[in-house]
Amino acid sequence: MVHRSIDRLPLEADDRALTGFFLSALGHADRITLHHSVMASHLTEILCRSMCLNGRTPEIVLAALFHDIGKIGVEGRFLAHDGPLSPAEIRALQVHTTLGAQALSRMFERETVTLVACHHHEKYDGTGYPAGLSGEEIPLPARVVGLIDAYDAIRAKRSYSPARTHGEAMACLVSARGTHFDPSVVDAFVRSEQSVEATYDETQADLAADTDIRHH
Repeated sequence: MVHRSIDRLPLEADDRALTGFFLSALGHADRITLHHSVMASHLTEILCRSMCLNGRTPEIVLAALFHDIGKIGVEGRFLAHDGPLSPAEIRALQVHTTLGAQALSRMFERETVTLVACHHHEKYDGTGYPAGLSGEEIPLPARVVGLIDAYDAIRAKRSYSPARTHGEAMACLVSARGTHFDPSVVDAFVRSEQSVEATYDETQADLAADTDIRHH
């Protein structure tokens, strides 16, 4: 079901074989991160269209699909943690951004893919990581995927956090407009929220079916 969902993405033909290989590796390491990455790629497509980034949409969608690939290099106990992380654990988890960028720079010629992996946790006010970039210093694709990453994280059920609704997630994003997120990116996301909610539900059904298959 994951592969069926990926087949709907607007990826370049040359990227599909490599995409399958890497996502198999990610799925083996951490199924939660795989599902998150697939969801992020679908929602990124919607946001790119809303921002009239049509010519750049395939490469930004590809970048969204791989934005968390560095988590393969992070100890699994951090990814499946059932409570607040210690400062040392937070620093260890944050390394996934630079690990992912290093790996992807060797596999893709597209700088966008590497930049998104590295900078999707930067914040518009400069308080993010790994480089503390602010405003338009943050590459636009990373600003786009960073917002999508946060939306899905808010909506996801975790052992330490209940799932939240679309409306609750939208309220969180809007409240962080201009601090965590680029105002123009938030505004574009709000404009497309009906498509976002519908696509989230459709993709979530595919991912739930994938989970059911693996459990049988």
